[in-house]
Amino acid sequence: MKKKLAIIIPAYNCEKDIEKCLISILKQSDAHTSIIVVDDGSNDSTGGIIKSKYPEVIYFYQDNQGVSAARNKALDFAVDYEYIMFVDADDWLEDHCLETIRQILHQNSPDYLFFDWNEYKIISNEYGTVHYKMNASFTDQVTIENIRNHLLRSRSGGCPWGKVFKNDVIQKHHIRFLKGLPYAEDYLFNLDFLKHAESVIYLPEPLYVYNCMNIGARAKFRKNFAEITLRIEDYKFKHYSDSPESLQRMKAELVDQFAAVVRNLGNKAFSKKEKKAEYRKLYLFLKKQGMKVSGILRTKTRFRNKCFCMLIMLRK
Repeated sequence: MKKKLAIIIPAYNCEKDIEKCLISILKQSDAHTSIIVVDDGSNDSTGGIIKSKYPEVIYFYQDNQGVSAARNKALDFAVDYEYIMFVDADDWLEDHCLETIRQILHQNSPDYLFFDWNEYKIISNEYGTVHYKMNASFTDQVTIENIRNHLLRSRSGGCPWGKVFKNDVIQKHHIRFLKGLPYAEDYLFNLDFLKHAESVIYLPEPLYVYNCMNIGARAKFRKNFAEITLRIEDYKFKHYSDSPESLQRMKAELVDQFAAVVRNLGNKAFSKKEKKAEYRKLYLFLKKQGMKVSGILRTKTRFRNKCFCMLIMLRK
């Protein structure tokens, strides 16, 4: 008989945060819930804290390979669980999170359960939380297609946390996190899962706390930003161009993402030669998708982003 829920936590040098995270889960866990921590090569006391103070936690250590490899290792281990839930090591659960999830899973058996979250941040010079949703228009009548369409157009809510995934779908289709991406690997994981999921339940209540006090991977300047963006968008166009509506949404999102790349190219770290080479890569990708100036103008997105994207055509 399969165990009910595996909570997977990738961990790297999180000695300051891991206890708050684990305590928030353990105080509401039951015999049908397991916590799996994969330590991705921490060189601080993360591993020591877990092994000495929390023996009930299933702990793995691996040499540093990145968050995707850490989550994938846990997924390979957790084949005998019905559901998978992801938590980041610097975040925590609201006190009633797991009880609420248990009630829903007892009454139903959705492929995909998702809920709102609170973001912990400084508000007017004080610490506080703000309630966020994947999409403000979603109701309890939301469908898998609604969520998939939303994520094809926006990365908002594309994180792995704040969701519960049916493990049979993950294991049957061998859905895993792409290695080598510093961000958006979780966004693509959600899209891959939604390609095969059939049922969903949405709970419009914040059950998870996302800690915004730590700088995320996306917030850092990256000289290879164009390369990363191209890899993400190429994956999407290869796997989700199954309808005119999907293509329309992805092209609008592509304009937004390429506009961000163009802004990034304004950094003084780039030489003129490097900028020219980057613009050429972006242009060739737009051409591959059949997008010209007229196509950019037709996308449903901000005019400002269209203008940034049209610079690619001028500087190719």
